[in-house]
Amino acid sequence: MVIIQDDNNPSAHEKPLRISGDPHKCQRAKEMVLELLAKREMKIPVPRTAVGMVIGKNGETIKRIQQESGAQVQFKADDGHSPERVCAITGSPDIVQIAAQMIQHLLIKYNASDVYMYI
Repeated sequence: MVIIQDDNNPSAHEKPLRISGDPHKCQRAKEMVLELLAKREMKIPVPRTAVGMVIGKNGETIKRIQQESGAQVQFKADDGHSPERVCAITGSPDIVQIAAQMIQHLLIKYNASDVYMYI
């Protein structure tokens, strides 16, 4: 694969990609490139106190979310100071949305249980 470009300066303009080789392998390479271009990342703020619930014991909950949605789900590096952690969800738009809904559902349950604690 070769990106055809006038210079090495980064730009927002689209650049053609030349894929050469065995036709079947070229088709697979094209599909893989298109998959990469279709990937999106969504960031969801998660209260620091709810991170454990999203991750689950031994990572079981976050693994289940990844398996059921097909998205990659991980928490960004912690600064140790903010009241929230950033949960990054990566994948195609439809699977990112599925994982985001699963996490939002957990956060709704967390907030509901938090309300009962203060009543």
